[in-house]
Amino acid sequence: MSKNNWELLSDNEQKIILEEARKVQNLWYEQVSEMELTLRNTLFKDTCYSFSDEDVKKLQYAVQEYLSEVMANDSSLEQGINILMKHAQK
Repeated sequence: MSKNNWELLSDNEQKIILEEARKVQNLWYEQVSEMELTLRNTLFKDTCYSFSDEDVKKLQYAVQEYLSEVMANDSSLEQGINILMKHAQK
């Protein structure tokens, strides 16, 4: 709708259009959220990923290696990286 046409509407008509637009917007978000939940529960089996246990271990080792390299290049990150490494080892 053009600005000119919008301004020709009464305040009540503008209010109705804005309220209906919000309903459509909320409906769209509800549908997207529902589809996302369905995807998570099927494809990702209610997790953030769908990797095999073997692939998860490979990724964990890769992360540990990468964090070790980062820490070697910037010792100011050591405390935070040590927390991440402790978590990765679990």
